[in-house]
Amino acid sequence: MFRAEDLATFLPPYLSEDTSNSLIENLKQFPNNIDSRFYSSKFVEEDALLQGDGISEIKICEIKTEKFKEVPCLLISNTCDMDYRNKRQTPLNISYAPIQKLDAYKNLLIEKCGQKIAESVTESIKNQSNTSYFYLPKSSAHLDYEGFVHLDKINNINSDKEFYKSLCNLRLFSLSQYGFYLFLFKLSYHLTRMKEQIDRDK
Repeated sequence: MFRAEDLATFLPPYLSEDTSNSLIENLKQFPNNIDSRFYSSKFVEEDALLQGDGISEIKICEIKTEKFKEVPCLLISNTCDMDYRNKRQTPLNISYAPIQKLDAYKNLLIEKCGQKIAESVTESIKNQSNTSYFYLPKSSAHLDYEGFVHLDKINNINSDKEFYKSLCNLRLFSLSQYGFYLFLFKLSYHLTRMKEQIDRDK
């Protein structure tokens, strides 16, 4: 997935030398270090939401059943685009995707497909090789279960100052630099692939 000699080329230029070196070392160990280092030890900004923040509950809509429910979600929108303090000409919407417990999903797969397939699918989720899901490791201080984000089930909701601040109060975790880098990689790969191998003008 990552070649050690290429890592420095793709690092954000605003990172400090210490953060850059730490990120490179973590990426070199991927996927054998998907653990609590995914999360920041504390919220980077107490009164500001960050892309990739986990929220304990936001309302989502299941189109097929036309039902609404409140579930844990991961914020998909860019940090700057979510912030109500940034002036804009159109109303602000925040995009997010639901987080599901991995063990509950595995049990569903066992019932539907059998033990062997269930273990294979959940293992692909845990090592981040499934392109539609972003795995979230268990961490006693951040997320008390193994979970994964459904990148193919993105919802959005209109936001304002009051709603934005309410999400800050419902935050479960913020991703570390390492977790955030992997999240952007997975999100980019899920949504955009230049090498789709289709000649659209032929």
